[in-house]
Amino acid sequence: MSNQKQESLRVDQFLKLKLLFNENHSSFLLRIFGDKYFREVRQIQPSKNLTVLGEILTKKFSVELISRKELSHATGIDLARIKYIITKEDKTIKIDEITKIELALGVDLGTFSKLRFPNTKLNSVAKYNTLLKKFKMGEMK
Repeated sequence: MSNQKQESLRVDQFLKLKLLFNENHSSFLLRIFGDKYFREVRQIQPSKNLTVLGEILTKKFSVELISRKELSHATGIDLARIKYIITKEDKTIKIDEITKIELALGVDLGTFSKLRFPNTKLNSVAKYNTLLKKFKMGEMK
């Protein structure tokens, strides 16, 4: 797979390819992007100094502790893109974007992919081979 195509690889496409090639999530990311691609992402350290009210507000009422701006700085993803993904439309999120977010938040790679796209599967190998061929030829975007 060429690194030239990595920016247009959506999460659902990545998950289907991973299933087709029977690959581990982390090793398949490494195979596609290489070992240096995600080095600039830094993990956000959440505040450990929460009061009881702070814990109630964050757990029960989802008060934001990590700002989108902080997530943007940690991942290198444009702030407008993060806002779009969070508030408008997330089906088109790219695999490198969701991986950077996972790294910044310190969760296992593939966690958000599994949570957001839980029903991704191969319908049939023959049908998917056709789609894979189209994808490799650049006909699918």
